[in-house]
Amino acid sequence: MKYWLHRNTGGEFAAQYAQSLLSKGFLSIGWKGLSNDENMKLIQKQGWTGVNKVLTKNGWELERNRYCLSRFISEMKKGDLVVVPFPGRFSIYEIADDIIYSNESLDAYHFTDANGIKAEKKAMNGYITFVNNRGEEIDLGFYRRVIPRMLNLSRYDRIDKRLYSKMRVIMTNIEITDVGQAVDNLLGKVQDESDINITPSVLTTKELFSNSLTIPIYQRPYVWTTENVEQLLADIKKSMEKGQEGYRIGSIILHEDTIVDGQQRISTIAIIRKVLKESYGFANQDKCDLKYNHTDSFRHLRENYGFIKSWISKLTAPNAFAEYLDKCCEYVVLRITGKDGLSTAFKLFDSQNGRGKPLEAYNLLKAYHLRAMEGASDEEKIKCDRQWEQATRFSKSPRETITYDILKHLFDEQLYRSRVWARNKDAWGFSKKQIGEFKGMYINKSNGPKYPFQNRQMLQYMTDKFYNAFLIDTMQVSSRFKGDDNAGINPFTSISQSIVNGKDFFEYIRTYAEIYKKMFIELDSFQLKEFKEFYKAYCLGYEGHWRTGDNYVREMYKSITLYLFDKFGEDVLNRYYKILYLLCYYLRRSNSRVFYQTVAKYPKNLFSIISNAKSEYDLKVLDSKLQLSVSGGFVDNQGKNRFQQYEQVVELLKGKKDE
Repeated sequence: MKYWLHRNTGGEFAAQYAQSLLSKGFLSIGWKGLSNDENMKLIQKQGWTGVNKVLTKNGWELERNRYCLSRFISEMKKGDLVVVPFPGRFSIYEIADDIIYSNESLDAYHFTDANGIKAEKKAMNGYITFVNNRGEEIDLGFYRRVIPRMLNLSRYDRIDKRLYSKMRVIMTNIEITDVGQAVDNLLGKVQDESDINITPSVLTTKELFSNSLTIPIYQRPYVWTTENVEQLLADIKKSMEKGQEGYRIGSIILHEDTIVDGQQRISTIAIIRKVLKESYGFANQDKCDLKYNHTDSFRHLRENYGFIKSWISKLTAPNAFAEYLDKCCEYVVLRITGKDGLSTAFKLFDSQNGRGKPLEAYNLLKAYHLRAMEGASDEEKIKCDRQWEQATRFSKSPRETITYDILKHLFDEQLYRSRVWARNKDAWGFSKKQIGEFKGMYINKSNGPKYPFQNRQMLQYMTDKFYNAFLIDTMQVSSRFKGDDNAGINPFTSISQSIVNGKDFFEYIRTYAEIYKKMFIELDSFQLKEFKEFYKAYCLGYEGHWRTGDNYVREMYKSITLYLFDKFGEDVLNRYYKILYLLCYYLRRSNSRVFYQTVAKYPKNLFSIISNAKSEYDLKVLDSKLQLSVSGGFVDNQGKNRFQQYEQVVELLKGKKDE
């Protein structure tokens, strides 16, 4: 057995495809201009000599980096371990077999970018290559199947100095057998210290479904559409017709027999096998116990069952298709067991979904905080999960066909950016890199505050629970909305608060999802009627409000009004929302274009004023700021004729031609 270091090649453009392929179990290298099965077989058979022949035949110079191609195709063998470095991190893989794929033999199903958009195969200059949706060639040409052994390790923790030095070598592929013991020690050390056992394997469909697989309650709904299903079926059929053995469908992460990652694929394959068994008598002994908790799951299951049944009925040889699915379709499976196995499984889940086609960043947070609900009942977890999913597909009424992903708006624009602006910092977009903003401290039997400043948050947490348990009918607390319209809104939360992991986080999100609905979606409801009439007229009601720059400004205005309302409630919002409008929309009025980077910086001082205000009196500086900062002013010294001034703003906005 040998040890290798292998880098994703082709620059950032090709690297995103290489990373997506790696998550599906394929290690890749460049050389697209030489990629065909004939050249691959020659190099595999003759090694270094074969590489020179191929280069000479194609009129290429004998480039120095041809050593990397030779090692990748002819020297790397089944069972070898490969270290794959990334910025600040690395992963370890095992070579699964001695099969090499070229662009001719690799199926397009595996070839997707970071947004999940599939590349297309094309014949160019006598070779088969992959191109993206803009017609650009992707510089990848040869591929090997690998099994993950350990994913997403830090380069800086617990790393042998010699191995660390190897990872600094700037070459695509080098042999590192001289530090192989360091790799073995690292694998053993991680497992020993974590009290886990990680078993990598490649399983056929029949082997996978012989396990008693279950879907945990924290999983998101089954959401694959008929388009997703059709693509999978078509790719399997195409692979079968080509006689391709070992067709790799994707990777699966299991905690014991619980599905952590791969639910969508497994559920779809389960439906296919059900149809084949019921309609064609195909025998299977599946042990999976796939139970679902969401109405969306049931709807998609029904739709896809009907579609699959119709699709398979058109096959000339459904039994052959069933045999191929059973014996030739494969999955890279990581099974994690042990005391800390679940935590490790989720870390792998995060690393897998941090690349390739991503989940929304907030879905990674859902999994993190459900995992943190130590000691909570299944009923509590299911309740949190359902509230979360309902917020992603909110509709105003059962008859309403338009749905709103409230959480996407909350995380992308309002919550994350408001928290950053309130610290007087520039606030850019929310992505997986920023999810740490919403990971906080634990309050449970095994974990608690590590630092004195966290005691304050623990006190708030206990006050919240004590109030809800004993004092809700005997004590009066200040609410955001006047009256009794505060259902689902926790009176003790604040946007800028420190996060408590687990159930408290879901309470935090539920609160702001409810507020967001009442302020910006249910615009005809009675809450904040004056503010919402103004919002409809002056943020949504003018020609050109859809322009990019206008959208940036409007989201900024939504963020700051939500932040003010959260802290001071309905009465104070009604006094200041017009002033905030003029301060925010001055940016749109005074510039022919409004750029995202401008909005990222612009409102942080306004947020700081609200954040530091101890009373309504402290907010008067906003009025002063308006009169001082807005050239010519929108408001006279007595604050009269404001309404007419807003109309002037709208008229000016109508004249904007650029975004």
